Amino acid sequence: MGKAGGGYDPAWGLVIFLNVATYGCDKDEIEDCFEAATQPAANAFSEVWVLWGRDAYRTWPQGGPRPPKQVDEPPNFDLSEIFDGR
Repeated sequence: MGKAGGGYDPAWGLVIFLNVATYGCDKDEIEDCFEAATQPAANAFSEVWVLWGRDAYRTWPQGGPRPPKQVDEPPNFDLSEIFDGR
């Protein structure tokens, strides 16, 4: 039952950080299971979100995943100084 049985104030929301690197493989299948996987928390919190990579998906109340935000900028880190000359 996890967080859903923790006695939290039902006005609170829950954000689940999903730390899975798929490199694009199985993305659709993983997104398709968000709603069923988070259903146990639906009655315990006002809303439930899954944060995966750069995208946030609201699974409860039912509204489905939000459209992915288009990111025009590359990540704000530069690894060239670490890997130059190797």
